[in-house]
Amino acid sequence: MRLLVIAEKYPPIVGGGETQLAQLATGLVKLGYDVTVATDRTGVDVEPDAGGVRVVHVPGLRRACQGLDCREAVESVYRLLATVPHDAVHVVNYVPALLLVWLRSAVRAPIFVSLFETVIPDARVFGLFEGNFPLEDTLRRSVSSLLAPRIVFCGSEVCHQWALDAGFEPRTLRLIAHATEIERFTFSAAARDRYRGERRWTRDEFVFLVPARPVPRKRIEDVLTAAAELRRRGRRIRVAVTAPAGRGDPAYLVRLRHQIARDGIEAAVSWEPDLAWTDMPALYSACDAVVLPSSHEGFGVCLIEAMAASRPVVVADIPGPNGFVSHGLTGYLYPPGDIEQLVQRMVLTMDSDTWPTAARALRLVEERYAAAPMLRCYADLFEEHCRVVS
Repeated sequence: MRLLVIAEKYPPIVGGGETQLAQLATGLVKLGYDVTVATDRTGVDVEPDAGGVRVVHVPGLRRACQGLDCREAVESVYRLLATVPHDAVHVVNYVPALLLVWLRSAVRAPIFVSLFETVIPDARVFGLFEGNFPLEDTLRRSVSSLLAPRIVFCGSEVCHQWALDAGFEPRTLRLIAHATEIERFTFSAAARDRYRGERRWTRDEFVFLVPARPVPRKRIEDVLTAAAELRRRGRRIRVAVTAPAGRGDPAYLVRLRHQIARDGIEAAVSWEPDLAWTDMPALYSACDAVVLPSSHEGFGVCLIEAMAASRPVVVADIPGPNGFVSHGLTGYLYPPGDIEQLVQRMVLTMDSDTWPTAARALRLVEERYAAAPMLRCYADLFEEHCRVVS
């Protein structure tokens, strides 16, 4: 089967949705699919056929997704549909889906949809009209009513509810949990030593990794505040913050850097810039615990990656992550925004034997979030709904 995937972002860009998409594309290739990923490669230096996936450049798609400047993207996608042979189209997220709505009469193959964007109920759908939720809601409902996809893939219960809220037909929704290639993230002592050595992180430093792009809903400031408090208590800790190129909120980054300087913790914060998704396994091994302080998440792919790496996770108790992180069993939860509770959970990971918790988390990932069953579910649905055109 020939699958055409249309998405704004694809690795080496780092992110939970990007990781999921890459594992899906390469996994389907191993199952015998011919997969083309159409994405905007402006400024990205990447091998064109990673994992057997054909990657083609769609000029203007990034501009469309980041500012609804759509003219070039519409022309590019129209040309793409006419020139790339395909039996199914899998479109990722709302703006690419809106482009397909405009071009719906040109799409002859069945359409499938994945929505990785994090919705903030009554406030945000995809973030281009901040403060105007009714407009964003109207646009997402236009996708659900006009695109008529065969299947909408939902990676979690939360994503399933968001799809219902968007007006997609319930019969089209399929809950297929996000998953990961567990062996890719398995803890490596050698990778840990190499990564920490290159950055001169000392053996007595306890490193908390915040695997989140710097945008306000990730609440990275909470971890920095907690770190400053722990440093005042004499704790030898370090916070590693990921900063993928072009993926952050510039004003928010300025606020974070000001906070770091104000609290005098520059020496305790390591920025990890320009990461590729292939760098993440070594980074998980190099850290001692993972903290995700977000106010909203659809799932939290980075958490199952960290659990696959046998790292303890400290997570804000919010829908999505709390569907699989159980306090004291597979990780440590705290009330979102509660800095004192966050500090207590960070201290707990430093002072306690967290290996039993990490071992239970690893077993959970192996049982529920392995990539192979996820791939089979996707493949079965593609094949079921594309028989008439295969």
